[in-house]
Amino acid sequence: MAKEKKASSKEENKKELSKTTQKTIHTVSEGETASEIATRYHMSLRKLLDLNELESSNQVTEGIRLLVE
Repeated sequence: MAKEKKASSKEENKKELSKTTQKTIHTVSEGETASEIATRYHMSLRKLLDLNELESSNQVTEGIRLLVE
């Protein structure tokens, strides 16, 4: 019985982890800023830049695709 409980707990943790780490692609539109995009997806600007391996928000330009959470 304890093993079943432990297994279901592991499954629940996996499901919860996948919910919190789900990522989406956002294509930058004309006039959008990195700050606006970060705010829209409830992320910090630093997190957005780090997630996309960018050093500066100046690298966020129209047409590029960003990974967001």
